[in-house]
Amino acid sequence: MPPLHTRLLLFGVMLRRLSLVVFAPLAWACAEPEFDATRRVPERGTLGEEIYGLLARDYERDNPRQAQGFALERDDFVYAVDHLLPPDELEYTQEFLVKLLPLQDDGTVPETTRKLAAAAERLSEDEGALRSLAAIGQRKGYVDLQHEEALVRRIGRFPRYRELSRALIDLALSHDGRDETGRPDVRESDLLSRLQAQLSKRLSEVEISEDAERDIVLLADLLMTEDPRFATGPTPTVEVVARDPRGVAQVKIAAPGAMPAPFVDTSPRDGRADVDAIGRFVDNGGRPVELPPFGTEGSRDTAGRALDGVTPVYQYVALEQTLLASLLRTSRDLIDREVPMKALRTFDVVLGERTAEGLYDQNDSPLLDLVHGLGAAADLRELPDLIELLHILVDQHEGTMMWMMLEAQDQFDIADSYPVALRANHRMLSQTVNWAQKILAVPGLAEDLIDALQDPAAGGLPQAGITLMSHKKERITEAAVRNGTVFDTLVDPARPDIRENQSLQQRLFHLIYDTKGVRYTPELIGIPIGFVFEIDDLAEFYMLSVIGQAEIPSLVSTITGLSTRPTPEELAVFINTDQAFGNPVGKEGFEVKENDGDTLFAATESGMIDSLRPLIQVFYAHGQLELLFELFEILHFNWASESSDYQDRAATQPRYSYLTGIARYQPMLIEIFRDTRMYDGMRKMLDETELVRTRGGRAAHPLLLQMARRLLAKDPALRTRNGAREVTIKGERLTPLSPFDLVRHALDRLDQRVRRQSQTKREWDEIVDVAYDLFLKAERTGPETGQLENREALPTALILLDFLHGRVARQVNTPNFSTWVKEDMLAAATDALTAPELPMMIDLAYELELTPEVEDPLFALRDELLAEGDGFADLLVTIGDGTQAAKDASLAVGFVQYLGKELDPQQLNLWHCLTTAKRSLEIDPDEHLLEVARRGLDPRPGGGLALYGLLEAAEQVQRRDPLETGPLLADDWRKITAKISTFLLDQEHGLEKFYSLVRGRKGPPEAQP
Repeated sequence: MPPLHTRLLLFGVMLRRLSLVVFAPLAWACAEPEFDATRRVPERGTLGEEIYGLLARDYERDNPRQAQGFALERDDFVYAVDHLLPPDELEYTQEFLVKLLPLQDDGTVPETTRKLAAAAERLSEDEGALRSLAAIGQRKGYVDLQHEEALVRRIGRFPRYRELSRALIDLALSHDGRDETGRPDVRESDLLSRLQAQLSKRLSEVEISEDAERDIVLLADLLMTEDPRFATGPTPTVEVVARDPRGVAQVKIAAPGAMPAPFVDTSPRDGRADVDAIGRFVDNGGRPVELPPFGTEGSRDTAGRALDGVTPVYQYVALEQTLLASLLRTSRDLIDREVPMKALRTFDVVLGERTAEGLYDQNDSPLLDLVHGLGAAADLRELPDLIELLHILVDQHEGTMMWMMLEAQDQFDIADSYPVALRANHRMLSQTVNWAQKILAVPGLAEDLIDALQDPAAGGLPQAGITLMSHKKERITEAAVRNGTVFDTLVDPARPDIRENQSLQQRLFHLIYDTKGVRYTPELIGIPIGFVFEIDDLAEFYMLSVIGQAEIPSLVSTITGLSTRPTPEELAVFINTDQAFGNPVGKEGFEVKENDGDTLFAATESGMIDSLRPLIQVFYAHGQLELLFELFEILHFNWASESSDYQDRAATQPRYSYLTGIARYQPMLIEIFRDTRMYDGMRKMLDETELVRTRGGRAAHPLLLQMARRLLAKDPALRTRNGAREVTIKGERLTPLSPFDLVRHALDRLDQRVRRQSQTKREWDEIVDVAYDLFLKAERTGPETGQLENREALPTALILLDFLHGRVARQVNTPNFSTWVKEDMLAAATDALTAPELPMMIDLAYELELTPEVEDPLFALRDELLAEGDGFADLLVTIGDGTQAAKDASLAVGFVQYLGKELDPQQLNLWHCLTTAKRSLEIDPDEHLLEVARRGLDPRPGGGLALYGLLEAAEQVQRRDPLETGPLLADDWRKITAKISTFLLDQEHGLEKFYSLVRGRKGPPEAQP
């Protein structure tokens, strides 16, 4: 059976003879025929039987073979007429037809039928469209029609169906930019007319390349991916037949090469059942195989599936277990939280101002900037391995990943409770990123640092940080160390970080900065004795002592009491004691022991030195201790706040700082380190993934670092989307650029756009919260494990990663991979965001929001169709079948192009249809016309819709061979559409003849409205 939307075209075929019967009472009243009182009136049947008898006799006279074909459809035809026009409503139907006369007189109805006739004539001459209709018709039995028909009936039975129908017609006609005569009206909105014109252009010019068709197949397969974890609702098992990339049903094959009879796989031998030119399965003799996936003939199970014994002949998709079902269920949650309209409004703001032509300006789009930046980051040949690795992490390490997610959420919650901020336009992030880039640039350094973080000793870093940030002390002495009173005074978070209230952490970073690069040359009676012993760099010498690499001559050891390999504890005492050879002086010009040198005691007593030892060893082994000191310097310069006694005016003067204000975050950091275990989770994840490999043998840690290197690497050739060599972020100019700079710049612009309006920012935050709750929110399953709260989120992520991996893997080994990642993706995004119809569709959504007469019933219907106990299963089958049918997109191109041309608003086809419908409803206060249409959607006894009785009869009698019962071929469609056109325009036997009779009618005044 052809799809319902194509079968509706056949209805016009019945108008010729049905009009003669339905309008007979009206014609009799107008023409005043003579009444023969002597005639014997035969026994009458139902209206359906009467109409069938008249039409059958007419067919028998004109074409007996048509009469035989019509007889095949007798019962369904009679039922359809009687159901649509029940006896108790015939009088009202006659009254309605009389009321319809003014629409005949003023040309409203005739002009509409002429438009339809012209469209039918063009269809009969459009070979491409006819071939499309024939090819689509061959997909007979591909879906269990009961659900699709149930969906249509549900819409027809919707309590507000009549209200919605009227409201939609009014909305369309009030936004088409035309007056009641169809002429352009500048006073009226032409939103829908413009959208219609753009849609017409798109459809009439549609072409589907091999690449596009492959993408459609991939997307359809993505949505149809099954996973038992999706079957979370009460939806019963509903199925559609699986389709192969050609769009035909997928025959179930027990083993490679074992194609079951009557199917064959000979030309080509590709593991798929052979089909003919119009997509029908064929046997070894080339004859069509009539075995639809769903139906009643032959061996079937209770669901109507074709069986080979007890085994289904075809592959079927359990829709309730698909990604599509999960997305539809998720849409319910999004709707319940009003996300769609919030997202639409936010999206509109983010897209920015519109050009004079009404388009979104691509030159001012942070979204396109983001796509450009992500494309630059993804331009690396390891991308398929990275996607596979992410799949492994999500699939096999969910417990630890979600534990980290929970700890991160706890950290965010803590951070939200502290109303503090860093200094505006600070540059700490850029400094840290540049430092990380330098780390990644040193071969093997980052890898070894990861190993060092897994060292048990490094696990003490958070607690050491808590101790140092929590406490202060004016001066630490050896006695305090001996007495255990180094950490006996807490920092006062209510006071600024001036000297007497600075944490030991802040003072320690200052000490490292003050001593880095400082030479210490002992003196004897004022004479330098560097030839005996000299320290080139005080800070570096101390770090070397931590790993046992600091060394002094034995003579100096004897004189100073230091070991030849002094320990950090010994150097702390040495620095903080007056020396006969002179005390070390830092770069700020003060003796080190008077300028935070005492914090060396705190460094050892807190455990910080022990925790840093594995990391220091790595930097030393790579000859990169300078990079470690650079990190300490970044922290020092950004620690002090603007309320401290540091200064930011002269870098050459003591106590210089950027005054960024990390010090204000100390209470927050202490609570985070104390009450969360993100650091432990990270170390656990590193342990778990140390031996993880992709199928290609790539190790996890180097892969992740490779991605980080690509993201942070400065590239002088890299440009913004507009060709600039630099970007400015929060007042900071960045050049040369890295992909991270491009992404960060786009996100910064996006944030600025969102923050322009308080409502946009609020709704954006709400959208983010909902997305987090649905897709990322975790729940604890143990002390160090967790899982996604939404159990459908995990298979969703895995399926999407598989889909992405498949697409990237096909491109990565091609010469144009970089072009595909960077340019093709950007071009596709640009086309989508600057499409003419996008702003029109957004404006239409706004218009719906402002039109409660449409929005309220439309959204009520939407909610009913999405409800599990109501229309969800029917909606799922209908969308699932449409998704599978999309694989046949190339077959439909001819008909789609035809529809696009007919949709052109300049032809006024839609305007005439809507105007006729509106005026017909205006003279129909009881909405009889809409009720007739609704009854056509009721089920008929033998299955299907009541309306099918008329459609199938029209199909049968007008096809090339009225006794053929298979799907319609192109010649059948040509004959049917030509017949429709002929009837609608026929001056002697068609509607035009009827119109002329109406115009020339005579009758009593009361018969004329």
